[in-house]
Amino acid sequence: RASTSVTSLGSTNTMSDESSDLIPSDLVRSILTLTIPNGKVNLDAASLVLRRLEQMAGIELTATLWDKVSSEEWNPSCPFENLDLKKQRMQVKQTNMVSSCAGNFYYTKGLEASKTGSMGEALSLMKAAKAQYSDALRSDPTNPNILSSYAQCCAVTLELEKSGGKSMANVKFSMSDVDVETTDIYFCRAAEASQQLAPESASYLLMLYAKFLVRCERYNRAEDYFLRSLEVSPNHHRCLRAYGRFLVNELQQYDYSELFIQR
Repeated sequence: RASTSVTSLGSTNTMSDESSDLIPSDLVRSILTLTIPNGKVNLDAASLVLRRLEQMAGIELTATLWDKVSSEEWNPSCPFENLDLKKQRMQVKQTNMVSSCAGNFYYTKGLEASKTGSMGEALSLMKAAKAQYSDALRSDPTNPNILSSYAQCCAVTLELEKSGGKSMANVKFSMSDVDVETTDIYFCRAAEASQQLAPESASYLLMLYAKFLVRCERYNRAEDYFLRSLEVSPNHHRCLRAYGRFLVNELQQYDYSELFIQR
């Protein structure tokens, strides 16, 4: 494959390819020539090729060129000139990283807004974060960090929606709720991919899932994930405290709870 840096439609920087030294306009000309049966231009095929070129190269061709393509004036052996270039956009390859960073920004701002009591703003920011994480997952659906961030964001969004911004710590979820079920699915996917994370990050993720399960009143499964989090990182202080509080608040096992809280 040729690797090319295009500065305009009529000129290029140096390119390297062991099998071909064609410049982009030559490549396009070669492709378009294949769309000419019996010497007659296949305009539909030519339009398809040019539209695809626009998408891949991040360019926008002028209306004048499209008028040419739809008429007999257009010559596929010379498909376009410099003046046919209307706009050239920046193409971003790692869109999952860009979307994930934007999601982290909105998520952090949402948490800050919730702490100051601006619940409406917090909910709007969380929904914006969810949209960004969702975009990131479309291009990288198995990334454990993005899955973890999306699941956490969904859980906080549920807390804000179900509590109305009041007594968030006491809100409970029902698994019959579609949004709760979706959050559970993403936590499961993140937990499955957690082995790719550093031990402390994986432990924290499993603990967050356990706390979500407590809100769903699924206590047996919650305890299982609390213990999994401690298996991954036995001295993680936040996981130790969270499990200790779970033993007190949900299971009333006061003696055992001290063993974890005091560690």
